[in-house]
Amino acid sequence: MIAFEPTPEQRTLRDALRGEMQQVQEAALRGDRRPGAVLPPEELCAFIGRHRLGAMLVPAAYGGLEYDYVTVAVVLEELAVGCAGLAAMVAATLHAVAPILIAGTTAQRDLFLPLVVDDPGLAGFALTERHAGSDIMALKTSIKRSGAGYTVGGAKCSVINAGLARFYLVFGTSGAAKGRAGLNAVVVPASAPGVEVGPPEDKVGLRNAPTAEVVLREVFVPAEHLIGVEGGGYLLLMQTLDRGRAFSAAVAVGVARAAFEAALAYARERRQFGRPIIRNQGISFALAEMATEIEAARFLVWHACRLIDLDEDYTRAAAMAKLFSALVAERVASQAMDVFGRYGYNRTYAVDKLWRDAKALATVEGTHNVMRMVIASLL
Repeated sequence: MIAFEPTPEQRTLRDALRGEMQQVQEAALRGDRRPGAVLPPEELCAFIGRHRLGAMLVPAAYGGLEYDYVTVAVVLEELAVGCAGLAAMVAATLHAVAPILIAGTTAQRDLFLPLVVDDPGLAGFALTERHAGSDIMALKTSIKRSGAGYTVGGAKCSVINAGLARFYLVFGTSGAAKGRAGLNAVVVPASAPGVEVGPPEDKVGLRNAPTAEVVLREVFVPAEHLIGVEGGGYLLLMQTLDRGRAFSAAVAVGVARAAFEAALAYARERRQFGRPIIRNQGISFALAEMATEIEAARFLVWHACRLIDLDEDYTRAAAMAKLFSALVAERVASQAMDVFGRYGYNRTYAVDKLWRDAKALATVEGTHNVMRMVIASLL
């Protein structure tokens, strides 16, 4: 049976989070407007810890919340309505946890999962390098055998939660000549000797998600920190990215919804020629299209997450959800700025933040063209 409605439990959770979004939005706007790039407002980190958001996928046996993927998507959408940066911090943690849940041993789960259960419960996913973004085979970070473990050397850029994470899930290679068979994934504790975090990036969007380069200077990790089998990192990465794309899509839906709700409220309030501007078809039709696209994007996200929960093939569905939702977020945020007119770009309202966050989501978890490549390859 096909269902398109949240369960009573999901509604309760959603409504509880929604009740706190006003405070989250206020803190998020304050953080977004700060000069330079610093850590996010304390309220956002406290919110993550209070709701144990980093533990949403962690099984109850390890102290986690054990939500299914659809429930996590519901939560991420609500978080993104309040602050996309906050949602990105949570999604990055879930991204780092996913390989441990997919291929980690019982001993590894015992060792690493409690780290995201306890406050602040953040982790970092370290994949991208300055010359290796979409081109995974260009990774230079080395993960090589060294005595009773592995030595990790290299630099990862644009790592969300850098400086706040308890650990980093790092992908690297044991040798470029090995190709895919050389890729590995290891857990690197943030406190390990040789781990250095660079200055925070001064980003245009997702400004509340602390992002920086993480340098790994010949960091030694024990053998039990290798996730999965040696040389099995490529398949593990593909599974992880597919799941992360579904979550990134959920964040995009939240950003689009926030922009739509802001534009709708303003269109009802703003009066021109003696009547609210929503009574003009040029405005009302645009809002109608926004609402329709957001509904469609949400259903794509839920479909992809449902396939993950059922352990069915979800690669194409996740890529479709990511592509469509990110495009919708960009369109809706841009149209919302049009509805606000001059107030859309002079920061009287917060709609400019939503537009900048939407632009950032165009590249997170893969660009639009990468998503098109994935979908086309599976037609």
